[in-house]
Amino acid sequence: MLIEKSLHYGTAMKKGTITALVTSSTVFAFFYILAFIAVVVTAVLTDGALFWVKLSWAMLSILGVFITVTAYVSFQEARQSTRWPAVSAKLLSARVKSQMGSDSGRSYSPVVEYEFSFKGKDHTGNTIDYSGQSGSQAWAEKVLNELKSKGIALTVHVNPDNPEMNVLNPGVRFVHMLRYIVGPAMFVIGLLAALDILIF
Repeated sequence: MLIEKSLHYGTAMKKGTITALVTSSTVFAFFYILAFIAVVVTAVLTDGALFWVKLSWAMLSILGVFITVTAYVSFQEARQSTRWPAVSAKLLSARVKSQMGSDSGRSYSPVVEYEFSFKGKDHTGNTIDYSGQSGSQAWAEKVLNELKSKGIALTVHVNPDNPEMNVLNPGVRFVHMLRYIVGPAMFVIGLLAALDILIF
């Protein structure tokens, strides 16, 4: 899901405490989204009680802020990754992870682990790219098969200042642009609705 992936993606870069919490904490993302859903359901079950409706819009606005922050951080990380040095990597494992999707169906993500040497030290990584994308099982298997087919030609791009930040396929993806649209839109709509400036 775009929201979940916006709140948690890839390997976290060095950042301030608040930004790190927003962009790197799976626990934070899970509980915030769970609380948001609970508030929305409560608003519906109470026939649109004013307090719960306003709280729903306020939480949507805050969620928009979170997505906008991660859009900026992940975009910068993805953009910078194209300039990182590339070194050979060895694929240790590759599997398809299944999870519940936003439409109550299942979505699938390719999950890998690889190892590489950088400046005389051994490291491991698990970031294919910075899109945080999931999709069909066939799509996830295709991504893994493409990586497996590279064999000894597999390379990883490594942040020279922090080798723990590394990625197999560097660069900006479509999802980064999408977050820049969705995040601000959620913030503005939620804020205007919470202040009764925008009526639905």
